[in-house]
Amino acid sequence: MTDLNDEAARRVGLADAIVIPNERAKEAHSAFDYLRLRAHQRSDRGTTGVLMVGPSQTGKSTILHSYRRRLNTP
Repeated sequence: MTDLNDEAARRVGLADAIVIPNERAKEAHSAFDYLRLRAHQRSDRGTTGVLMVGPSQTGKSTILHSYRRRLNTP
């Protein structure tokens, strides 16, 4: 049974890693890039953050996770 659970977890992980590029994500990623650049240029370099607000199931977390994956990819 453990082998089946491991295989199921592996497949779910692979499916969760699939992100289909879309215009909303591209626009958000561009905005995040701009905000990161501006934060690095500031002299005080205080804490920065982004507030993403929208209805449920509209892709807010998916956009954030895809941006994080893009930053962490060599």
